[in-house]
Amino acid sequence: MLQHWLLKPEQVREELLQTWAKPFETLKLAVKLALQLIRESAGATPCVAESGFYQHTLDTDQPAQIIRVCPDDPDCYPVISAGRHRFTIRFMRQKNLDPALQVEDSVNFKLICCSI
Repeated sequence: MLQHWLLKPEQVREELLQTWAKPFETLKLAVKLALQLIRESAGATPCVAESGFYQHTLDTDQPAQIIRVCPDDPDCYPVISAGRHRFTIRFMRQKNLDPALQVEDSVNFKLICCSI
């Protein structure tokens, strides 16, 4: 059945996908609005990850729904590990096809712990 669908022209497949997705538009809008509300619930805090590592203890009275990390260096990316009481961030950098390595120097970033 999938093969039959894949053999249809691209325009037909696109129209079918739009038809199948239409019932979920209301749900999509609700999720988008909820995420926007959560994302806008907190301001950014400037932080520094020494040797590419940062650890933060969460407030038990107000749990975070979303953790946003915005590094100043566009060449590195965060890897976040989270638990109930704290989270850690390791900033990684990848060059070419080599495996990614943790950044060895300090990384300035903005941290936003969103909660409603």
